[in-house]
Amino acid sequence: MRIAIVSDIHAYELTDPRPPTAPSYLCVSDPADQPKRHPIAGLKQLITAESLRADLLVCPGDMTDKANTAALAYVWAELHNLKGLLGATKIIATAGNHDVDSRHKYNDFDAKGALQALTPLFPGLSDAECDRYWARNFVLLEEASWRLLLLNSSAYHGGGKDQSKEAEHGRVSQRTISAIEATLKGSSVRDINILVCHHHLYKDNAIYEKDYSEMEGADHLLRVLGSGDHGQWLVVHGHKHHPKLQYGSGNSSSPVIFGAGSLCASLYSELAARARNQFYLLDVDAEAAKIHNLDIAGRLTAWDWIPNAGFKPAGNGSGLPHNSGFGYRAGISSIASSIAAQFTPANPYLRWRELLGIFPQLHYLLPSDVGTVMKQLKAAHSILCTEDAQGVPLELAKS
Repeated sequence: MRIAIVSDIHAYELTDPRPPTAPSYLCVSDPADQPKRHPIAGLKQLITAESLRADLLVCPGDMTDKANTAALAYVWAELHNLKGLLGATKIIATAGNHDVDSRHKYNDFDAKGALQALTPLFPGLSDAECDRYWARNFVLLEEASWRLLLLNSSAYHGGGKDQSKEAEHGRVSQRTISAIEATLKGSSVRDINILVCHHHLYKDNAIYEKDYSEMEGADHLLRVLGSGDHGQWLVVHGHKHHPKLQYGSGNSSSPVIFGAGSLCASLYSELAARARNQFYLLDVDAEAAKIHNLDIAGRLTAWDWIPNAGFKPAGNGSGLPHNSGFGYRAGISSIASSIAAQFTPANPYLRWRELLGIFPQLHYLLPSDVGTVMKQLKAAHSILCTEDAQGVPLELAKS
């Protein structure tokens, strides 16, 4: 199953004069025929040039900035154009905090009204499925080999006595979690199980900031998904603009959590030093998981959006590299020892692609785990590694 992921676009409408610090590289009135300056045009060019295809197009929220209705409609139409270019069967989106009018009251105090007025229906489902998403804050979509749980983590924006506080974070209520658990119990486990939401599920203070915007109640939701009773799960979210691929806390059944970076929002200086705007193709490979005796296995491909250059393969310092994987959770020391055992006095060099042939499960190491393995090889086995421009290991040598 291949999923294209476009998150946190933050499109805005031109004001006069243009704001000194624009929220995004996508202004809805900018010329749409300049792929090096217009992120959607650039993405269309990339999809066409590389013949990219996907089964689903997923948008984890924040299509617009500050609930701008013109930009919201513009992006929703463009996402459907991208769906056609990718040959995707569905577009599946969820509401981001900037997509609901919880602060600005453009929409006559109807926080979700502009989203509900979009055509085709938001979040990209049938009439009945859309109604369920809005009424119960989630909907479970089921196909023969996969199921997708779509959660509205912005459901409580726009209501309550202290709305200014509620709008600062996501939420999933205990009642919603209980309903999700009951729904999963009545559903057959699939080889591929995916949760899509907007807000992140853990605090993220890695960029020298105090983070209070995570989804409240997420710890309980993760316990349900990570219990092992409902299959192995992959979580896809947006919101932080900080690309991350990690495992949830808990036992070995904890979900894989992919935090998508922003497609084209302006990144503040601390984050821009460690990440770029990115577009993704995510492959979940149930057959590879069975072959390698893994609970879940997949690969992620990332491209960076670079103003005045367009989309380029992600590199070092991009947040996530051009190619990475997930699902192989073996001990780092054990992996390093197995690799080191391949080196002999007569053969002190090995190319990374040779090691992938010997240990194909290495394809499914987290990018952070690949880096840790290289450090362990150097520290414990005196094996050094060279990398290419995208941060992928090239050759290992015994010193």
